[in-house]
Amino acid sequence: MFVAEKIIKKLRRNMAVYLVVVLELAFGTAFLTYAMNQFFSYRDNKQELEQVFPDKTVSLEISVREGNEVELISAPFDGSDYMVLKEVTDGVSAYLCMPELLEMDGKVEEVIFVYTNIIEETGHAYCGENIRKRIRSGTAVLDGMNGSYSKERIVYYGKEYKCELTPEHIRDTIIARNMFEKRLYAGDCIFLPLKDCQDKISAAPAQTIVQYRIEDIKKAAAINEKIVDYLTKSHPQYAYKISNYMDDYEQNNESTMEFVKYIAVLACIAMWILAFGYMGITKQLFIKRQREFAVCLAAGATKRIIFLEMLIENAAILTVSTAAGNLMGIYMLDLQKNNIFTAQYHCETLLISVLLAIILLLCINLPILKKVQSLQPQVILTDL
Repeated sequence: MFVAEKIIKKLRRNMAVYLVVVLELAFGTAFLTYAMNQFFSYRDNKQELEQVFPDKTVSLEISVREGNEVELISAPFDGSDYMVLKEVTDGVSAYLCMPELLEMDGKVEEVIFVYTNIIEETGHAYCGENIRKRIRSGTAVLDGMNGSYSKERIVYYGKEYKCELTPEHIRDTIIARNMFEKRLYAGDCIFLPLKDCQDKISAAPAQTIVQYRIEDIKKAAAINEKIVDYLTKSHPQYAYKISNYMDDYEQNNESTMEFVKYIAVLACIAMWILAFGYMGITKQLFIKRQREFAVCLAAGATKRIIFLEMLIENAAILTVSTAAGNLMGIYMLDLQKNNIFTAQYHCETLLISVLLAIILLLCINLPILKKVQSLQPQVILTDL
């Protein structure tokens, strides 16, 4: 307790110096924290996109042509289109997401019906786990008279399906048209065979996701052009465009990440300079307080207590600087919203900043330990 009170008094005596040091280290930590969180967020978003959009996979951007928004007479992609793309590509995944309102236990909730080529057998529908949990008993009625649903049976657009549990190979499916929109997860959907989507529908799907893979890069351009021409002729109400979202993601974030790299480099240089500056300040303060330490040693204090006092002082300064720097870094993240992804705070950043603070603490206090061990109170008091 006595040591703590003494340390607080010493900190007050040199408050101006310590305040400058804390602010400098806090600003350096803030910019470093900001840069690291940007890098971690970029990495996490890229990994998530790689799960949704595997390598060599391109997506079709499908939109309704102007003047066709009111009445649509066909789906933008159906079972026959899938068979054509299957012949010219190395793999196709198609999802037509049809939102419907289900009346479940007196409540009306939106459920996504998904026509997909993952379901091959006709007459079978697979209900996500979250949907099954929400429907406890009785029959759920589809709004608009498009069909009906119960635990055992689904009638949708005049076709009857046996309702079954979602199989393992589609249980972890993530459906996304692009990187900006909300993902759909298998647990929140009801899956139907794509080959049943050959008739006219009453409205355009909320999302139409068609992704395919072409292993031969040299033939990719010609195949893409053929696919767009074929779909445009088959479904003139819609416009089709090829997109590779991983390439778009990297290109759109290239300038942002270059800016972040510069910030990280400048923050590291600043922290390096500040560390040496702080070591110099600590050295000067130690020399200034040599007489005080000599008196303490003459009064019976041990060199261990002297070193512990300096260690706690520096630890307190670095703790405050690290905490303030992380808070400032979080505030900077909130101010800057990227149009491709929103950077989030990561716990790894705090661990790295704490590790840097510990390393700096050791670098500062190891020379002090040598100086404390070499203190000779009789010589110091005689000279003064």
